[in-house]
Amino acid sequence: MSKLPVFPCLLMVWSATFHAEAQQTPEPAPPYVRNAPGMASWKITVSRCKSASPEAESGEIAAREIDVIKTATIRHELVFSGSGQTSERWFCSGIVLLTGSGSSILVADSRDENVKQMVPNYAASDFPELLWIVRSCYAGVQKFGAAVCYYYAEPSGVRQAWIDRTTGMPVAYCAGGILQNYLFQEPPARLLELPIPVQKALKDFNAARDLSHHEAKYN
Repeated sequence: MSKLPVFPCLLMVWSATFHAEAQQTPEPAPPYVRNAPGMASWKITVSRCKSASPEAESGEIAAREIDVIKTATIRHELVFSGSGQTSERWFCSGIVLLTGSGSSILVADSRDENVKQMVPNYAASDFPELLWIVRSCYAGVQKFGAAVCYYYAEPSGVRQAWIDRTTGMPVAYCAGGILQNYLFQEPPARLLELPIPVQKALKDFNAARDLSHHEAKYN
């Protein structure tokens, strides 16, 4: 009697098991993407989507990796660019502070209309790049790596996302030929503290803003 090769048999079993599991998975309910816990740490790696168009392939990837730590009201991002440079971003109560290779610190309100297009605004979500996800974008259950995910896609196919079925945390996001993979790590052991130069820059920014508001009120 002939025997089927072991690997195809295992593949058939896995496929049948996953199909049955997907059939039993309840449909997603809001929030479709959850915020990270108050104390959290994760890494975002950036690469090309397999389905990237030739136009997208020719574009430069601004950031290759982003290491994120979030504790209470402070969020820190260490950004490794495609050119090999490293920069830091601190977010505190809606204010973003950017540091680069020099000693200067750029400060802006991420809620400002003129700033929103340049820096993330985490007031509404820890993952603002996924705020487009709604129930009508749900396209079934898929595996991404080892994770069983709710899969979402815009009708145009421009944006796709894989959200962990169990945790509600993002696993991957593809848009414009760029793929972001999210890897959640052990939470930090203690609260973040702004470095002294960043604290000073934030204090000076708030003082200048308060003065501007005061002058506008009485002029």
